[in-house]
Amino acid sequence: MIDYLNDFPIGPDFLPPRLRSLLEPVGNKPDLRVDVTTRYEFDPYGPAREHVYMIMALDPNSGPGSVAEFGEVGHGVVYFSKPDINHAGGLKDFNISVSGFDYVVMSQGCGSYYGYQLAEKVLVALGLTPRLLGGEHQKLIYDDLSLPEFGVADGEVSTEYHYTSKRNVNWTMSNEYLRRYLWMRGSYGVRLFYYQSLLPDCQEIRKLMEGKPHAKVTPDNGWYDLEIREHKGGLLIQVWAIVHAIAPELCAESSAEGLLWPGVEGPMTDARANALTAITPVYLDDRFLEKYEQSSFYETVPMKSDQAWRCSPSYGGQWSFTDCVRVGRNMIWVPMRELYKPKPDREIVHAHKHAIDPEKAKEFDKKEEHVVAKTARYVEQLLRLAELLCALGQNLGEPEASNDIVSISRAELRANGWHSYPELSRLAQVAPLDMTEQAFLSRCKSIHELWQKIPNAYLRRLVVHADHDGGKVKAFASLRLLQALTNILERLNRDGENFEAFAAGAEEDDLKTRNVALAPLFINNDLRIADAHHAGEALALLEKLGFDVASVNQGYGRALDHVFDGVIDSFAHINRQLETFLMR
Repeated sequence: MIDYLNDFPIGPDFLPPRLRSLLEPVGNKPDLRVDVTTRYEFDPYGPAREHVYMIMALDPNSGPGSVAEFGEVGHGVVYFSKPDINHAGGLKDFNISVSGFDYVVMSQGCGSYYGYQLAEKVLVALGLTPRLLGGEHQKLIYDDLSLPEFGVADGEVSTEYHYTSKRNVNWTMSNEYLRRYLWMRGSYGVRLFYYQSLLPDCQEIRKLMEGKPHAKVTPDNGWYDLEIREHKGGLLIQVWAIVHAIAPELCAESSAEGLLWPGVEGPMTDARANALTAITPVYLDDRFLEKYEQSSFYETVPMKSDQAWRCSPSYGGQWSFTDCVRVGRNMIWVPMRELYKPKPDREIVHAHKHAIDPEKAKEFDKKEEHVVAKTARYVEQLLRLAELLCALGQNLGEPEASNDIVSISRAELRANGWHSYPELSRLAQVAPLDMTEQAFLSRCKSIHELWQKIPNAYLRRLVVHADHDGGKVKAFASLRLLQALTNILERLNRDGENFEAFAAGAEEDDLKTRNVALAPLFINNDLRIADAHHAGEALALLEKLGFDVASVNQGYGRALDHVFDGVIDSFAHINRQLETFLMR
């Protein structure tokens, strides 16, 4: 390809940014967004006017091409108007092309209405799926759902023209996917464009006019036509050009072949991993999971098997990680052979970024409780609480199903794990030691909301059965009701009383005494409120809970552990009081 920018007669320093970008080649970075179709107008009749009509075609030759050979350059669409057919079969050999070449975006216009969509060949060759954003500015977006990769290509569906355009149209495409398509087709990506702008008068451009009010410049190979004319105190330039902007060369792709893994001698390939017979362990930082946990497109529900918690992300039946086992607070163990089982290379490369050296892994306490285990322990206490409250209610003539009390069914958990309870998976998401204060407060809110499903009315009826005035507890919320019930049970257990005493001898202190064992529940509630109001009270509240707040300089991960353990201990205390009372 020729150096179009420096071959253009106006120097790069005097070119408007849009025209300069049209003349420049596209880089090789995979994350670039490449313009493949543009219909842009700004201030069309004013001093700041700028027009760009551009389409991209495929040319098996490296160029340059001649503007004279392409009638589409000035129209800015693949097909202008519509066929004029006056007899049956007149459209039999209808082949849409850009002067014989294929195109990236199918665009059609008649001067008043214009429509756009990704070319069918591009859509099929890359396996893309369209989706439409509605509203006033309708837009088509194409995704590769097999990976998944979203927004591979996108652009406006249509526009109208009546003296001015109703909206500008711009279609862009992922450089990685566009280059893959060009590579498969063995063709260059060619910009065919018309550009117009009113520039300030300057000697650099005046030289091309050779003292005339109007000039036309065309090179021998004809890749551009440049017209310059005096207009309203400036110089109006118009450019018709054909630029071979992208070579049919792939972007440098992320490949799992040849990766060097910590603690493993030599590069790892798919064939080598598949041939492994002995287990070759790989340790990953559990932040490896964040990419999958924070997107609803992936399946990341933790599963307990053989006394171990497994966390194996998968995507829509297309691919899956297997045998990813949590060890310690923030580490994952997976056999190398399982890691290389069929899945997109980019997912293996993603895991590689979180690999931990085996020597470093030895420094981690592999028996330290992780957030999934804490969540499971918390759920167990809530299930036990529901069962015990149900038993208490049965004896008091207040029957209630246990799964109606906490909205979690033990039978459902046994049958399908956490799949029916997405709130458990959210609560058990990665909790790094250096988590932010906001993330910590948000997790405290989730902890609180899980048990808030216990019906206040049911708790209130149990307290009233203990011979307390219903009017006094009418305004009590769930925390105060739980505390009152716990105080009642502690008093009865301390005195060795049975069910006959439950409904007699109520004491005022049952409703007033602050129960120290339940302090973590109250503090966690305050942390939830701090999150809602951005009150910045987290440190003071953590100090009340006996946490060394100096350690939060490194993050709030340990603070979350402390709060989580405190809440679990509070419910364990309530359950012990219930069990002791119900056993008599």
